[in-house]
Amino acid sequence: MGGRDAASLAAAAGGIAWLGEGLVAEADRGLAGFVAVDMPGSIPLILVAPAYQRRGIGAGLLAAAVDCLRRGGSGGVTAGSGGRF
Repeated sequence: MGGRDAASLAAAAGGIAWLGEGLVAEADRGLAGFVAVDMPGSIPLILVAPAYQRRGIGAGLLAAAVDCLRRGGSGGVTAGSGGRF
């Protein structure tokens, strides 16, 4: 993340808000990204709108999701759905 913390990355995205089973990054023109959070310790999905890619929004969403899982008591975090590809 280049030394930037989750708060500064969230600010760059216009803010990250809790949305049920995930977090969204909002920008001045609407939704910039989304991360799904499975509270037992999984991050199955991270999406960033093409117009907002390469701005640190995905990294900010990931950091916010990990923080959320840690606060929720998760002992570890995995990324991916666990399905076969």
